[in-house]
Amino acid sequence: MTREATGIKISPKSIMGDFLIAWLFLAVLMYGILSAVREGSFRLASGPVSSQVRDILWFSLMCGAASAATIEVLKRIFRLRGAYQRRQTIQWLQSRAPSKEAFSEVSLELHSAMGTVRTFNLPIEQLAAQIGAAADIALSSPSRFPSLLACLADSSIPSSLLNPDRNGLDLPLHTEEDDPQRRNFVSETRIEFAQRVQSGVDQLQISVGERWRRYVQGTAVWLSGAFGIALSSTATSQSAVQPRHILAALIIGGPLAWILRDVAAVIERWRR
Repeated sequence: MTREATGIKISPKSIMGDFLIAWLFLAVLMYGILSAVREGSFRLASGPVSSQVRDILWFSLMCGAASAATIEVLKRIFRLRGAYQRRQTIQWLQSRAPSKEAFSEVSLELHSAMGTVRTFNLPIEQLAAQIGAAADIALSSPSRFPSLLACLADSSIPSSLLNPDRNGLDLPLHTEEDDPQRRNFVSETRIEFAQRVQSGVDQLQISVGERWRRYVQGTAVWLSGAFGIALSSTATSQSAVQPRHILAALIIGGPLAWILRDVAAVIERWRR
């Protein structure tokens, strides 16, 4: 499924973020390669090979753990996830409608529920659930939240829902004056529009969640490599060992940081 099919639009700021992470990764990688070239090779040091492999693995684990811990500390203290998801939600809504009214409407409902700042700092699944609940409230009174519903559905609100008094199509289902054909029309219109709104909430979750995971994983990799550079530079062992440790921290420690981050995310969801 393509990004266009899911309604995910790539913004210039998103491209810049991807470029920055890729640049930092390549910078650490090139440092390790140039260090190896400068030292002559990736030659093994004297001693058993198994002990050297074990040292590299432990070093990679230490760098990966340091990377994951740093990301968690920064995320929790400075609420980076909340700030990021709030900004991405604004950009996603504005990509569908230039007006800021949609975000104001969803912020009003989220703030009344549990506070806007706290809500946007939730995991993306829970944030999407809160936005979905706000959309359900908006569907019950579409005339109060026209911009939010139009953004989520990526279409204008049917007149039978927005201005019921003008066309007489939104009479209560138990009203005797309302004929069956009219009731079916209104019911089908509500269901179809509600499905489009829910699809928009799902697209928002995919867009924001995918970018957040990509940025966190990319940052974990280059940050693990950066820890490898810092720790190997302070080591008293032979300098020829440094390139292997730096590249191991980047290639092995980075994915280990992903695993540790996933474990922390599972624990966070379980505690909530």
